[in-house]
Amino acid sequence: MSIELLVVLNRKRGAVKAQLIRIKDFINNPDEKDRTKLESKKDTLKSLRIKLSDIRTEYYEVVENDSDLEPLELEILDFEDDCEDIQVRIKNIILKNDLKNNDVTSCENSFKNIKSPNTQLPRFNSSYHDWFNFKEQFISLIDSN
Repeated sequence: MSIELLVVLNRKRGAVKAQLIRIKDFINNPDEKDRTKLESKKDTLKSLRIKLSDIRTEYYEVVENDSDLEPLELEILDFEDDCEDIQVRIKNIILKNDLKNNDVTSCENSFKNIKSPNTQLPRFNSSYHDWFNFKEQFISLIDSN
């Protein structure tokens, strides 16, 4: 077992872990998430899974004792589970955002077709005697509705 190779593999594993933590922090951030950034993080997760698979294979080649390999294997499996969980959360966030956008769009579309009925508005002819009639019509048509 080459110690230099183990150090390199441990650093690679640490880099993957750091990237996973950054993506988790991004997902846990309550700020509004942009779809493009979420898609980018999803692509990064795919590449991290490939890296984890490569690191596992390299560990198999370098580590000779099964007892030494078991904790490394468990840690890599935990990372893969984290990747999968984060991927599911990203998909859920994207779906929620899409549903919100669709709801807003459908509401806007439904109100565009509403047209108020044509009503004949009362006209005031400046006569003091007609004021009460005008006022009552105005209140019933405009103010009360």
